[in-house]
Amino acid sequence: MKYLVFAFFFLTISTFTTAQKDTTITHIIQSEAFDKDRTIRVFLPKRYFEDSTARFTVTYMLDGHYDPIWNLVKGNIGYMMTNYNTIPMIVVAIHSDNRGREFTPPATQLTDHIKNEIFPLVEKNYRTLPFRTIIGHSWGGIYINNALFSGDTDLYDAYIAISPSMGYKDNMVLRQADSVLQHRAIFNKFLYCSTGDVGSREANFGSQVAILDSLIHHHQNPTLVWQTRQFEGTGHWSCVAPSLIDGLLQMSRTYWFDQQRMEAAIAQSDKPLRPQILDFNKKCLDTYGYVYESNANYLRFVADDLYELGHLNHAKELFEWSYELNPNNLRTLIGMGNVYRDLKDHKNVIKIYEEAIVVVENTKDTMSEELYNGYTSWFKETIEEHKALLEKK
Repeated sequence: MKYLVFAFFFLTISTFTTAQKDTTITHIIQSEAFDKDRTIRVFLPKRYFEDSTARFTVTYMLDGHYDPIWNLVKGNIGYMMTNYNTIPMIVVAIHSDNRGREFTPPATQLTDHIKNEIFPLVEKNYRTLPFRTIIGHSWGGIYINNALFSGDTDLYDAYIAISPSMGYKDNMVLRQADSVLQHRAIFNKFLYCSTGDVGSREANFGSQVAILDSLIHHHQNPTLVWQTRQFEGTGHWSCVAPSLIDGLLQMSRTYWFDQQRMEAAIAQSDKPLRPQILDFNKKCLDTYGYVYESNANYLRFVADDLYELGHLNHAKELFEWSYELNPNNLRTLIGMGNVYRDLKDHKNVIKIYEEAIVVVENTKDTMSEELYNGYTSWFKETIEEHKALLEKK
């Protein structure tokens, strides 16, 4: 146990000395669509700065001018991103001057602004992946569903509508949905709608979501991922926070074999995870047109947790996969060493900690003298200990 405690003591020091902060950047756009200046804010989670080569999906949120909802969204996403709960994303807050007028179908002015002015700015200035999510609440929900069930379907890949108002012009958007669902063969989209169960708005909006639910089930299409939730005891405004978290979790798991999926697979059988993950990735790409593949850091993150849960072979599998993708990550090497030690694989403990010494030497300029000396002496002592154990065999 001393090995693990020592490792995490020094890794904690290292993490805190190099941690980046979440960052928000404001852009003023000279909008031709609105013939005036328009504002967007871009939220970059700290993971954006930890790897200069990593690319991120983009989540666009309506009502970005309203600080309470903006702070709620970026705060929750920043927290979830820090703990690997969602696929990587940056967040773009779209400001509106008159939300009722701008969101009302057909909403061509706002759509032109987003498509021709916001998308190019974001994709030019930030490291983005070709995957867009849009989030809207209340009247923003009618804009979202109108975009999906209209000629603008392919503007976004994932649609999250929270307590959406869809009754405009005698349920016009629901009638559009019925028509599009009948005739569109391929969506490759994710749609999430949520409501509460308290108050007149939720009674009204909940009935509209129920109609949409019945339409989607009637016109079943495997390329449209549909999720709906009702949060008991919440109203029009109090359902926003749980809807945001749940919507992003469900969206992420549609395209990503995350830790929840891995633990479910382990509970079902002792089969290796990697073939199951690769099979999921292929099916997801074939069915939905997009998949997020876990990177080395995430595989190591889950491997650490599986090790703590006692799933040594699965932890070993993920550590080794992470090592293939990035053989110079010290946390991965330490984790592999812990697993090999518990499996009494002395040869691999020696091999991996000899590699760890090389990594420490190559990065000594980035760490304190105390950290460097601690790592070096600990790895050397451990290597000698396992050499002795190997000789006893």
